[in-house]
Amino acid sequence: MISQLLTIVIAETDPDVTRMIKTMKVVFPLLLILMGVVYFSINGTGRALLPQKIRTCLYSNRRTKLPHYYSFYERHFSFFNVLRQKEQDKFIHRVLVVRNSKEFHAASGIVMDDDKIMHICGSLVQLTFGYRTDFDLPKFEQFRLYPDIFYSSNVGQDVKGLTHAHGIIYLSWKHYEEGYANSSDKVNLGLHELAHAFMLEMDNFSNFDFNDWKMQAIPITREMKMNTAHFFRQYGSTNLYEFWAVCAETFFESPLEFRKLYPELYRHTAVLLQQDYAARLSMFDQSKTYKLSNAVSR
Repeated sequence: MISQLLTIVIAETDPDVTRMIKTMKVVFPLLLILMGVVYFSINGTGRALLPQKIRTCLYSNRRTKLPHYYSFYERHFSFFNVLRQKEQDKFIHRVLVVRNSKEFHAASGIVMDDDKIMHICGSLVQLTFGYRTDFDLPKFEQFRLYPDIFYSSNVGQDVKGLTHAHGIIYLSWKHYEEGYANSSDKVNLGLHELAHAFMLEMDNFSNFDFNDWKMQAIPITREMKMNTAHFFRQYGSTNLYEFWAVCAETFFESPLEFRKLYPELYRHTAVLLQQDYAARLSMFDQSKTYKLSNAVSR
């Protein structure tokens, strides 16, 4: 339609105007394409279309525009505090992408508020932080919160959380909060259920050699059934799917001990998550020690 209108105008104007309009016919569509690329990159849908440096510039100023996001994750997420500044900017950017792409519903007895939404989005971003694409788990569109343990007709019993393959994640908010109140007990309901969702999103890690992880995991689950005081909590011995979710919890809540006691299982878990949290923590501790020593020497 625009092209037809420009053609009509060209026929009724002088040569200078004609040349200008011909130029507009070429430039205008290109500008529309460029604006679309920038828009979708900022909002996450086209996040891979622009180079990393340009994407960083586009959302790095959110530190000044959204200070409450930064302060929230500094208070509630130890993971956030070991990230470098650019990585924190990336974390907040991804939180906004997740928030804009999901639905959040609350059952009777609980009110869905901003803090709960930010908490859930942060858990998802933490788990998938190593991935460049599909970090928002697009197959999962809804979160439903309950005040406490709830009955699920899908499994016929009371549960604390449940991940449905149809794209819904159910959570007991009481137990979700307990998971973040103690960040070293290797129990985190949010990470646990999101780990199930992540596995479903990745088609049981069909793009990776999941057999390598299973070869390490199977003998450990056998150990767990014979030793109730095992490093991994007993629920993980139920099956390999539950053990994967327990490994994800442990990966973030006790990464250094996990790597020390079970280095091969840790390594394969890190491959599936595409991040090495133990290494990140070690680098963070070294950086703190270096800064402290420099401050003392001055």
